[in-house]
Amino acid sequence: MAGKGEGWEKLKKSIRAELDEARLDTFHGTVSVPFDAGDSRKVAVKIVDERGSSR
Repeated sequence: MAGKGEGWEKLKKSIRAELDEARLDTFHGTVSVPFDAGDSRKVAVKIVDERGSSR
């Protein structure tokens, strides 16, 4: 995600948190991370384009 000092690094600074670098690759690409369905059996979907704009 972006270049040095941008993307994940910018997020890390913004939320003042530590990011698990080993897990970041999980969030790249177009394949969803597996999850267990909750009691409601519903999911929410957020679309983020290549510019970072969400809908």
